[in-house]
Amino acid sequence: MANTNINKILHPFYESQIDLWQQYRLVGEGGEAFLDAYLERRTYEHNFPARKKLSYIPSIAKSDLIQICNSIRQRLVDVLRTGGSESYIAASAGNNLGVDRKGLSMSRFMGSDDVLFELVMLGRVGVYIDAPLFNGTPTLQDVRELGLSPYLYTYPAENIRAWAYDPNEPGKFLKLLLLDHVEVANNEFGLVQDYQERYRFYEKDPESGLVTVSFFDKDGKQVDRNGDPANAPEELSIGYIPFVLLELSHSLLADIARHQISLLNLASADVKYVWEGNIVFLAEQYDPNAPEAFMSNLRMADESQGGTDLSSATETSRLPERLFLGTTKGMRVAKGIEYPKYIAPDTGPLEASMLKQKRIEEQIHSIIHLNLTSIQGHTAGASETKRWEESREEDGLKVIGEELETAENMIAFFWELYEGVDPGAAQKKRAKITYPQTYEYRSYQDRYEEAGAISKIAAEIPSPQGRKEIAKVMVYDLLNNRVPSETLRQIQTEIDNSVGLITDPTQLYRLVEGGVVSPQTAAVLLGFADDEAEKAEEARVRRATLIALAQQQATGPAGVKDLATTSASDENKTNKDATRELKGKQARKTGSNRLPDAT
Repeated sequence: MANTNINKILHPFYESQIDLWQQYRLVGEGGEAFLDAYLERRTYEHNFPARKKLSYIPSIAKSDLIQICNSIRQRLVDVLRTGGSESYIAASAGNNLGVDRKGLSMSRFMGSDDVLFELVMLGRVGVYIDAPLFNGTPTLQDVRELGLSPYLYTYPAENIRAWAYDPNEPGKFLKLLLLDHVEVANNEFGLVQDYQERYRFYEKDPESGLVTVSFFDKDGKQVDRNGDPANAPEELSIGYIPFVLLELSHSLLADIARHQISLLNLASADVKYVWEGNIVFLAEQYDPNAPEAFMSNLRMADESQGGTDLSSATETSRLPERLFLGTTKGMRVAKGIEYPKYIAPDTGPLEASMLKQKRIEEQIHSIIHLNLTSIQGHTAGASETKRWEESREEDGLKVIGEELETAENMIAFFWELYEGVDPGAAQKKRAKITYPQTYEYRSYQDRYEEAGAISKIAAEIPSPQGRKEIAKVMVYDLLNNRVPSETLRQIQTEIDNSVGLITDPTQLYRLVEGGVVSPQTAAVLLGFADDEAEKAEEARVRRATLIALAQQQATGPAGVKDLATTSASDENKTNKDATRELKGKQARKTGSNRLPDAT
C-alpha cells in the first residue's frame, strides 16, 4: 500500500467535534488537567501560582454523570443473556479471564468507566472485538485448549479517526481508521517507559470478502503489528470489521462545560479573597490639624502607667506599640473623638460571588437533566420505544440502556464469527441479550425518604390489603435496582401471604401481653419458625421451675422464704405443680403417657 499520509486523514465529523470532546473530557474527568487548562490569571495578578495552589476543582458535572451511570449499573443485574457459545457464556460470567482478559464479566465491562461513562461524557465510544492470531478458523476445541476465545477493549472518541459505513449493511463498517498508543519498553529491564502512536486501517476486501488490517507509525509509514517495516496488510479470518460504535445524539455535558469553567474561576477568586483578606486591622480617627494634642494624649497615657517619656518619639515609631498593649492595658481617648476599632474586609463581594456560584451549580444540574430527557440513540430501536411526550429522565436512561443492548448483541455477533459460527445459523443457537425496560433516576437517599413517608401513611389505612400494597411500594422503593427482579417478586409474594403487617417487636410484645395477638403469630411476623413460640413457652416454664426450686432451697436473709406470703407447704405444692405441668407438656409433645424421669 502506498504511503498516503494516512495519519493526517480525519472524518469531517471528527474535525468538527474534537475540540468539544477535549473540553468535555477535561470537565467530566476533572483533576489537575482541568485546573491547568481553564484557571485564568487575573489582570495585574502578581502571585497567580499561589492562588492556583489554593484552588479546588468543583466537579459538579462529574457527580451528576456518576449518578446517571449508577442508575444504569444498578439495573445490569437484570440483563438476560441466552444462547451463545461456551466461551462466550463463560466469559460473560467473568470466567476464563472474562471478556477483556482482565477478569471482567460482560455486565461489568459494559457498565465500566471505559464504556458507560465515556458514552455519557462524550456521546460516543468504540469497542473492538479481537482474538489471538490463528491460521485458519479455530474450532471449539482449539478455543478451549489454546485459549483462543475473543476479547474486548475500548477506543475513546478521540482515537476513532475516520470511517466509512457499508451502504448495504447500516451499522457495519466498510473502512475504519483507529489510533493506538503502544507501550514502549526499556531495552535493559523490559519495563514500560513510554507510549508510541500507531495507526490501524481496516478495510473489507471486495474480492475475498475478508477484512484486512494495515499498521502505520506516527509518520505514516507502513509497519507490521510489532512495529517493523512492512509492505502488505494482514488478513483477518472474518468478513466484517469487528468494531462496535456506541453513540448518542449528544454528550450529556453539552452546554455545561463553560458553566463549570466559570465556577472554577469564581471559586478560586473567592478562596484567594478569603485567604488574603482574613486579617483585621486597627483604625483610629484623629484630628490632622492638632498633632501636638494627639501626641500629648499618648504621653499622658504612658506616664499614668509608669512608662517612659514619649517626647522624643514620633507618631509613626510609637503609635503601633501603644495601640497593641493587650487586654489589661488601654489608652485614653479625648472627648468627641471616636475610639480605635478593628475593621474587617467587606463581605459583600464574597456573598455575591457565592450566590452566583450557587446559581451556576443549579444550572448545571438543570441542563444535565434536560440533556438526559432529550437524548437519542443512533439505533432504530431507541426512537421506537422512547416516550417523547413525557420527556422524563427515565426515558433518557432507557435510551442509554438500549444503546448498550444493541452494542452487546453486535459484540456477540462478532464473537461468534471469530469462532466460526455461521451468521445464518438458527437464532436459538446464537446469543441474545435483553436489557431491562425500566430505569429510575433517583438516589438511594431519595428512595429511603420516600419509603419513610409512605410508612407513616400505612398505619392509617383501615384495609389490610391496602397496607400490604403500601408495604410492597416501600419494598420496591428500597430494593428496586439493588436486587434481582426475581428476588423482588419473591419478597412481594411473601408480603401478600403474610398473616399481618406489624413487625415492630415492641408493638408485638404489647399486643401479646394484651391478648390481641398470639405468641405464635408474633413469632411468625418477626421471621421465626412456626414452632418457635411453643419452644419459647417450654423454655419459660423450665426457667420458672428452676427458679422456683432454687428459691425453695434458699435460706438466710438472702432467701425468699422470709419474704414469702405463703406457707412452705403451699410453696412446695406450687413447685410440684409447675414441674408436673412441664413434664406433661413434654410427654404430650413426644406422644408418650409416661412422665419423664425427674432431674
